[in-house]
Amino acid sequence: MREIYFDNSATTKQLNIVSRVMVQTAEKYYGNPSSLHILGYEAEKELRRNRQIFSALMNCDEKEIVFTSGGSESNNLAIIGYARANPRKGNHVMVTETEHPSVLECARYLSEQGYNVEYIPVDKNGIPDLEWIRDKVNEKTVLVSVQHVNSETGSILPVKEICKAIKAKNENTAFHTDCVQSFGKLRIDIKDLNCDMLSISAHKIGGPRGIGALYVKRGIRIEPVIFGGGQEGGLRSGTENLPGIAGFAEVARIACGNLEENHEKVKEIRDYVAKELGKEKRVHVISNLESSLPYILNVAFEGIKGEVLLHSLEAKGVYVSTGSACSTRKSKRSHVLSAMNIPNNIIDGAIRISFSSQNTLDEAVEAVGIIKEEVSMLRRTR
Repeated sequence: MREIYFDNSATTKQLNIVSRVMVQTAEKYYGNPSSLHILGYEAEKELRRNRQIFSALMNCDEKEIVFTSGGSESNNLAIIGYARANPRKGNHVMVTETEHPSVLECARYLSEQGYNVEYIPVDKNGIPDLEWIRDKVNEKTVLVSVQHVNSETGSILPVKEICKAIKAKNENTAFHTDCVQSFGKLRIDIKDLNCDMLSISAHKIGGPRGIGALYVKRGIRIEPVIFGGGQEGGLRSGTENLPGIAGFAEVARIACGNLEENHEKVKEIRDYVAKELGKEKRVHVISNLESSLPYILNVAFEGIKGEVLLHSLEAKGVYVSTGSACSTRKSKRSHVLSAMNIPNNIIDGAIRISFSSQNTLDEAVEAVGIIKEEVSMLRRTR
């Protein structure tokens, strides 16, 4: 039985070249980058070379890149770290209703600490209400966090316009964006976005798990959430994971160098799956194909539990998910689809089919056939 992996928004299969780079780095640069001897110096030089790759790809200064363990840590460092470091700038925080759990849980924590947290509403396509944001930003708004691409629907949020609107209302309000699902798939130019902080991760684009980065604009003050040796400019203590960083830099270079080619390939796959499944009765294509990233497709099968369909497909070698991998184990209805005012009976039958440049159209054709068969079988046995 062939394995068809369509859960790439949870994590991707690591590229072979990335694995080779990581092994080579581990073997050659085994010194601690903080050590004063020659082995430490060579490791530190390699660390800086990889940091410069990110600064070149995102158009920022290398000193503005802080390596972390991944997107969740980057989001925690940005949101909690900034709020702690800037208590005099205000106690009003805003995040969208559809953020990743690592952002929403930070917001909940700040609320428990006395911050006034407000949740930005979204429309039926998951796009925030820009006028609502303009109206709510005030002199006490310390931080706003808005994701670039939603991890469940693929909705692309207008973060540049949102950041501009916020700064026009209060230039001292910090803006953070979670780009974990967009980095390596959409072109990201820090100077163009004009954001203050930005989170990215390796394992969504064929890189290793457990490594990510946070862009922190020069002059932005944040407090660390991990203390110790003061690595990463004092913002993230702990000996740097140089093999992981090297693997991340390699896959970032590959992905960002093939943005258009990968986009067109994945769009063809996504469009085929959406079109074929959309022909079926009581099937709802939730993702807006015109305004979403083609790497993510949310489809609901009315009358069937999404989790039941997930395991039925798994038995046939097709792997999908029912939402964010960081929240699905909680067995709750999708907060993303609820915020989009999708009816509960449709939310309950929703699955996320997510693609990567490693997938093929042949896989999509086979997967669609299997999905149709399993849906038909499940409906007969209800």
